Amino acid sequence: MLKNLIERIKNFFKKEDKSHKEAMEALEKVEVGDYSCILLDLRLNGIGGPEVYRRIADRDQETADKIIFITGDTASPATSSFLSTVGNTVIPKPFTLKQVRDSISAIR
Repeated sequence: MLKNLIERIKNFFKKEDKSHKEAMEALEKVEVGDYSCILLDLRLNGIGGPEVYRRIADRDQETADKIIFITGDTASPATSSFLSTVGNTVIPKPFTLKQVRDSISAIR
């Protein structure tokens, strides 16, 4: 279902999808790529979304500002605390295609 949604988003914005399931793989790609937007699940496999964000922000705050967080865990104190410190857009799960499109359009 998520793969289908990403395909629809990609087609809407006419962009290439560069999906990564593992945090370290995603970090490697961000280091060498130029992204107009990054959708980042806070529960990414490996080191997790917050650490991925921190590592990106340590190298390039402009890229970190393009991150849109996706999470189903907004009630957790740790998640709420992290999200309140970064100020990036957050899309709570479950989400609609419109929410994702609007969020991406707002940072472009």
